[in-house]
Amino acid sequence: MKFFKSVSAFALTTALMVSLSTAALAQSPEITKESNIQFQSSSFTKPTKISDSEKQQLLLNSVPAVPYEAKATESSVSIQANVNISYQFSNLAQDETIDTINAFTITSTKTVPLTLVQYTGFLGTTDVGYALIDQYGRFVGQIQRVKGDYKGTNITIGFPDTPPGTYNIRIINYGSNGLDGNGYTRN
Repeated sequence: MKFFKSVSAFALTTALMVSLSTAALAQSPEITKESNIQFQSSSFTKPTKISDSEKQQLLLNSVPAVPYEAKATESSVSIQANVNISYQFSNLAQDETIDTINAFTITSTKTVPLTLVQYTGFLGTTDVGYALIDQYGRFVGQIQRVKGDYKGTNITIGFPDTPPGTYNIRIINYGSNGLDGNGYTRN
């Protein structure tokens, strides 16, 4: 009889501890979907939420980004006014987009390189789209999709055959809440 009382007490204690732990985790802002994540950046416009149908359309227009390496015969990107742009942000929510405030101008058709770092926090999935948009907010070329964390290292991707014009960078968070990142264009 003592054995059954001990087992019952242990089971009740374990159930109570699991219940309390689950309640504590549910209140943790890093884990709940309902948390109010505060986006932070002075380099970007205010985040815009995209609908499921918009997300599907963007995903259809995305291609896997291939690491960019300048060819020996390729001249550097000719960028006027803002020689290069750089950015940094933290806590971009899932299914939100942001556009750089600063723009850059190229004077001839080139591959525009973008060196970037991206990562999500605890238990996140990192899946991000990078696009060039013109002064009217239209996509130029295809969205470059980068999956995975690049935190202790960076990756350089390219926007091939970009025609002369003035561009901003649009970032689309296809993955989890809490996306952090930074990057820069280079000539």
